[in-house]
Amino acid sequence: MSTQIESRAQRLIAEDIAKLWARRPQDVQCVSLLEPDAAEGARVAAEMAVLGIQVETHTDPLRVVAHVGVTSHVVIVSARLGADVLESFVEVVRAETSAPVLIAHGSGDLAAIPSAVMAGGRPLVALPYDARQIAQVLQEVTPATVAPSPIHVGDLALTPGWYDVHFGGHAVDLSPIEFDLLLALAVRRGGVVPRPVLVESLWPGGGAGKADVLAAAVMRVRRKLLPLGIHEALQTVRGVGYRLDPHRLIATSDA
Repeated sequence: MSTQIESRAQRLIAEDIAKLWARRPQDVQCVSLLEPDAAEGARVAAEMAVLGIQVETHTDPLRVVAHVGVTSHVVIVSARLGADVLESFVEVVRAETSAPVLIAHGSGDLAAIPSAVMAGGRPLVALPYDARQIAQVLQEVTPATVAPSPIHVGDLALTPGWYDVHFGGHAVDLSPIEFDLLLALAVRRGGVVPRPVLVESLWPGGGAGKADVLAAAVMRVRRKLLPLGIHEALQTVRGVGYRLDPHRLIATSDA
């Protein structure tokens, strides 16, 4: 039963994120990821979606080239494709488009990237992939093009990737983990997010023993919302998880 609840919650979160992106302006830009491991690509795309950045994943270099400049404006390519494929791919993208090509590499890939760097690739993304590190790199290489639209829950506005929170004209100072927690609840628009789903969202693949850390993060967020009178919007659903009540996030003249 618990597994079914978690699976349904994850599906609903994914659907809500897709709806939010569908309402964005047509010129919002996304990222193409060329990663030979399809499962790994899907994992990264899901984590980036939580940060407000859309990622199209591909295993075929030709499909990426077809999309660049049409649906995406930044390319990330894995060095694990091998030196020859990597170099050829970077050369084609740089010759045919103005899109920056970011090379994802780990400590064991150093021999594969020099020729691709000479072709115009930039070795800025670390392997294994980390969504927050990728978001930071994207802000550095395309500061004017990846500014995400705020997500609104009542009068609470969260800007994914920028860790910016405002309510009624007041800024809310949250740590990255506190922001990610609030964002994971915000995208559900009042729906309940089970604790295991939140733990996996905040600590992908490393959530063992994090239940108490999650509870402490919830308490910190509530304390920071208290001065604005909206701390009760972050609600505990006993035995299940947490929810963010949009009806308690309406600013008044005193907020």
